[in-house]
Amino acid sequence: MRILIIGSEGYIGKNLYLAHKNNGDDVFLLSSQNKTGIDHDLGIFISDVDIPVNTDIVYFLSQSPFYRDVPEKFSHLLSVNCVSALQAAEASRKSGVKTFIYASTGNVYEDSYFPLSEKSPTRSDNFYASSKIIAEDTLNLYRPYFNIVCTRIFGVYGPAQKDKLIPTLIHRVRSNSSISID
Repeated sequence: MRILIIGSEGYIGKNLYLAHKNNGDDVFLLSSQNKTGIDHDLGIFISDVDIPVNTDIVYFLSQSPFYRDVPEKFSHLLSVNCVSALQAAEASRKSGVKTFIYASTGNVYEDSYFPLSEKSPTRSDNFYASSKIIAEDTLNLYRPYFNIVCTRIFGVYGPAQKDKLIPTLIHRVRSNSSISID
């Protein structure tokens, strides 16, 4: 299979790349970190999205690093989560991609003490969740052209992860630093 991973330098992207490579797939990578994907400052693609011919799956994993800096950085958040995702979807349509997988978030759901399903109520009371719901809804308009999968991912943690909740907590405990809970 031919695979394109947009957001390939993130935690999920790196592990997904390894899984596909180990499976013998032909994998192409785009990332803001190596200046081949989304512009770090603007949140939109550096140039036209280049989808290799006969690509089977496009993964859109890119996330704005400013998801906590809203409303000040909302334009960046919206650019990455919505505009860039739609740019990639349109390029996928033009290239005849079979499946487009969008990494959304479990944060789109309203708070609940009960198990959630895709039909559970969603929220629009914060910038991050709203931007993801806007992207999901708009990407669904591409269903006549290819398979759309919007994955609502909940808290990803694992080995070698840096600067996120679990590694930060471990560091604070080991260094005897204070821990604040929102």
